[in-house]
Amino acid sequence: MGLLHAAIDAALELRSKVDVSEIQRIDIDMSEAAYAHGGWKAERPLQVIGAQMNVAYAVAVALLDGDVLIDQFTKDRINSDDVWALIDKTLTHHEKAYDHLPIDEQLTTQVRLTLNDGSTRTAKVVHPRGTGDRKLTNADIRDKYAKLTRRALSAERQAAIEKAVLGIDTLGDVAQLTALLTPAVHSPLG
Repeated sequence: MGLLHAAIDAALELRSKVDVSEIQRIDIDMSEAAYAHGGWKAERPLQVIGAQMNVAYAVAVALLDGDVLIDQFTKDRINSDDVWALIDKTLTHHEKAYDHLPIDEQLTTQVRLTLNDGSTRTAKVVHPRGTGDRKLTNADIRDKYAKLTRRALSAERQAAIEKAVLGIDTLGDVAQLTALLTPAVHSPLG
């Protein structure tokens, strides 16, 4: 869910600064909209759609895996004990001050990790990647496309689609791209 992207980015920023096994508590401060839609307390068993909509789940897998993409939404990953150990340490908070920020800053989210020794690490993200001043590069977009489609498409079809999209202005007929996109794909969730 788009409202969780700032929390994911904050968790990814913190990931290299901590040993995940040392995390005692995770606090996530969010605007009203993000909190109302994604700040609910997750309980086992959690289904794929629930995992996609829950900030504690998204932050846990970001910290553990360094990504929040297709691989993080398989049934096995959703039900992993390491993920639930972090979910159970997570508290979400509605930070009312974020509701009064300029409209383009209302996705602001802060993730605060309290470690076993009592020290804290904090990351605050105002604009998730791909918004505001945090534009995605072409390399970022190609990398995400590859990760999202690698289980759904053969490597050959994946490369052909990428080539067609990147060269769309030189295609003789857009039907060439449509022909690549039309055939069935494999389920990326297995």
